Amino acid sequence: MNNAAPIREADVVAYLQEHRDFFGAQPHLLEKLYIPHASGGAVSLVEKQMALMRESYSRLQRQMDELLDIARDNDKLFQRLHQFTLAMLDADDFAGALASLDHILHQCFEADFVAVRLFMGNSIDDPHVPSGIFLAPDAATPYADTLARQKPLFGALDETQRRLLFGTDADQVASCAVIPLLHSNRQGLLGIGSRNAQRYHPAMDGLVLGRLGEIVAARLAALLPADG
Repeated sequence: MNNAAPIREADVVAYLQEHRDFFGAQPHLLEKLYIPHASGGAVSLVEKQMALMRESYSRLQRQMDELLDIARDNDKLFQRLHQFTLAMLDADDFAGALASLDHILHQCFEADFVAVRLFMGNSIDDPHVPSGIFLAPDAATPYADTLARQKPLFGALDETQRRLLFGTDADQVASCAVIPLLHSNRQGLLGIGSRNAQRYHPAMDGLVLGRLGEIVAARLAALLPADG
């Protein structure tokens, strides 16, 4: 049996008068109280409650605005990826696919530098395809972890990694995205470089660029000679 004395209204009033900062320390209670209007006083509980409601509304509005911004950004990404896919499919040969890749990454993905490296040893007989694209399989060593993880790498690279991808432009690349190109038994890399050190960073989501890499790898593999 509970022998505790019942709490009287006068006890509550006395406690609140003695602890005038009570609601300041427990603001969440104000949102649950029904407070009748009162006249006088510097700041009434009703005014405090309304201020909290306005703050809550403003916070919700900011969250909604952020979600709308994300949705718009995702829609733009989808449109760019769709445009990219169509351009790659429209390429008639390997050189054309490389040209489309370079053009659309510069135009739609704001790339400063674009590089493709395929670790397959032998080149193809086409004067329009730079021979530096094709490297021996063991040249992939600086990117062994990236290829093994099969996920894009974002951020700043060391000098060896930069030069392998971007050659004479390496010193201008402050940050980049490195996307594995994996198809059947072939391995390669797509590098998207930026002069802006903040453009690509390790915390980035690699989903979209990962899908882009799958498209590139499949299309380039389809356009390579059967023994390439």
